[in-house]
Amino acid sequence: MENAHTKSASEVLANFGVNENTGLTLEEVKNNFERYGPNGE
Repeated sequence: MENAHTKSASEVLANFGVNENTGLTLEEVKNNFERYGPNGE
């Protein structure tokens, strides 16, 4: 996401498909870790 710091929290959550109340599932965390690494690089 470009310029995430200029977006509202709801825009960032929507961009990444994250539910504000439940967060990420364990499966999503594992997939994101494999895809982006430990620091989201």
